[in-house]
Amino acid sequence: MATPVPIEPPKAAPIPGGAPAKPKTADELVLDEMEQRLMLAAPATDDDLRELVEQRCASVQKFLLDTGKVSAERIFIVAPKPVDASVKAMARATFSLD
Repeated sequence: MATPVPIEPPKAAPIPGGAPAKPKTADELVLDEMEQRLMLAAPATDDDLRELVEQRCASVQKFLLDTGKVSAERIFIVAPKPVDASVKAMARATFSLD
C-alpha cells in the first residue's frame, strides 16, 4: 500500500499583469501568518500574560485539590523564571516535584 503524501493548502499566486494576488482564506494561511495577524488583532501586554499565568496556576491548583489526589500542603505556586525574549520557542509550562 502506498504511503500517503501530505497535502499543503494552496497559496495565492500573483495574477499576470501585476495585479495583486487574491487574499488567502483562513484555511490557506500558514501558521506564522495567522500568528502575526492574531498578535496584531489582539495585543497582549506583559500584565495580561502575567494575569493569564496566575489564572492557569489557580485552575491547575483547584483541579488537583478537587480531585483529592494531591494534598494542599504539597502544592506550591512559585514565580516563573525569566525567559530571554530573543529566544523564539514554543510555549511551555514547568511542573516540579522538588
